[in-house]
Amino acid sequence: RTARRGVYRKELFLQANFRFLVADWADLKGSATDPDHMVDWDDVVLVAAGAREPLSCPVCFDEPPACAQVTLCGHTFCFACIARHAVTNRREGEPAKCPMCFTPIRLADLRTVRRRPIAPPAAGAKMRMSLLSRHRDSSVPRPARGGGRDVLALAEWPRSRHVADGGACDVYAKYTLTGDEAALAEEERTALEARVAKMAEEGVADAEAELRYALWGCDVLQTRTQAW
Repeated sequence: RTARRGVYRKELFLQANFRFLVADWADLKGSATDPDHMVDWDDVVLVAAGAREPLSCPVCFDEPPACAQVTLCGHTFCFACIARHAVTNRREGEPAKCPMCFTPIRLADLRTVRRRPIAPPAAGAKMRMSLLSRHRDSSVPRPARGGGRDVLALAEWPRSRHVADGGACDVYAKYTLTGDEAALAEEERTALEARVAKMAEEGVADAEAELRYALWGCDVLQTRTQAW
């Protein structure tokens, strides 16, 4: 008679509320049949966060965050801000904690995050619907062709066309495959270095401290790229 409540897992919240661009060598067979199956986080290249308003950093309040990164608990920060926090706000021998929910975090677990704009429905506006279909043994949805009679192959995940499309994730599927992980990481590193150069040019008082943690972020991005 008493229903047992499952243990709350922040990773499942992340899986249910975001879309992921993953490396094309990732093993997604389990995710094709089980919506709650956890993909290997090391294979995640980019996270797409659906939001009506622009993303903002809760530390410096920049909107959008500079080289935005998301934690495993689903919070978004500027790369330099979360790097500064992770280095300066932790006890010796213990990992740093997320400034929003106090979940242990590691710089190696950060991933690039981009906003996927969501337009709320408005009264009287027209909406375009899409017919989807999927294999009966799979949880991967795809646009239906031929009146919905098209049978999809099991675990047939969509692919990102090219890095030029901004690393966009598929509109319907939770996972999208890509082979441009190195190019995306290089793009983020370039953006981070450009921010530091701009601050130094404008003579911002905190540019030296910002440079230290931004360069730390560059090292993290380089290590991430080498691992891929």
